[in-house]
Amino acid sequence: MKTLYFKDVPKQPYGIAIIETVLNSASPTELHTHDFCELFFIKKGEMLHTINSESFLMRRSDFRLIHSTDIHCFQKVSRETASLVNISFPTDFYEHLKTPAGFAEKEPKLSCQGSLSATQMLIVEELLDLLLRVELLPEELPEHKKSLVFSLLQTILLSQTISDSQIHTDIPPWLCQTVDALKRPEIMREGIQGLVRVSGRSQEHLTRQLKKYYHQTPSQIINKIRIDRAQELLSATNLPILEISMRVGYESVSYFNRLFMQQVGMSPRDYRNSLQNFI
Repeated sequence: MKTLYFKDVPKQPYGIAIIETVLNSASPTELHTHDFCELFFIKKGEMLHTINSESFLMRRSDFRLIHSTDIHCFQKVSRETASLVNISFPTDFYEHLKTPAGFAEKEPKLSCQGSLSATQMLIVEELLDLLLRVELLPEELPEHKKSLVFSLLQTILLSQTISDSQIHTDIPPWLCQTVDALKRPEIMREGIQGLVRVSGRSQEHLTRQLKKYYHQTPSQIINKIRIDRAQELLSATNLPILEISMRVGYESVSYFNRLFMQQVGMSPRDYRNSLQNFI
C-alpha cells in the first residue's frame, strides 16, 4: 500500500491541490492512504470507490471526504468516461471549515459523504470555473483564490445540512428552489414551462436571473439535468430508449440522442451497452 504525503503533492500557489482525474483503465487505481484530507466528487460517469475494505458505486454529483486514516482506491465500471475532482488540503485546514461564517453559536455538522443537489452541483462547477479563470490572472492575490476554495469546500461539506440558499446566499432562495424542482419528474418533463410555473416569475425574469447567478440559459440547465437523469435510467433500468427519452422530457428521440452525445460523448444505446459489456 502506498502512502501519499502532502509535501509531495503539486499544489496551487494558495497551498491547496485541485486535480481532475480521468479514469481510462478498467483496473483499480493503487490502494493508498495519505497524511492529508481529501474531498472528491464525481464530475462525470460512474466508478467504484473502495474505502477501508468497503466498496460503493458512485455517480456524478456524489462526493466523499477522505481523512488521513482512510485507505482507498477507485475503479471505472463502464466504458463511459469517468472523472473525479480531488481537492487535497492539510488536516488543520479542515478544522477551519467546521466554523463557517454565520454559525458562531452552533457549528453545523459537516457531511463526510452525500450527493449534491442540482443547484449545488451547478454552484460547485461555477466555483471551479472561477478558480480556473483566476489562475490565468497572476496579479490575483493567493488569499482571494484560497477564499474561493474555502467556499467550494463548504458548499460541498455543508450540502446535506443546510439549504442551497444558505450555502450560497447571493442566489435568491426562490431561484434555488426552482432549479432543484427540475429533479421532480413532472417538472423535468414540462421543461421551461414547468420551470416558469414553479418560479412564479415571468420567463424573461427567470432567464435573466439564471444567466446572472448560474451563467446558463434555462435550456442549458434543463438539458444538463435531463441527461443526468437519463444516464441513471439507462444504467439502473431496462426501459426502452424511447420511453427514457419521453420520461425525461424529449418527444424526439433523435434530438435526445444528439443532446446525450454532446454531454456524455456517446449515444444512449452505446452507453447502455458499455455498462452491460464492460469487463
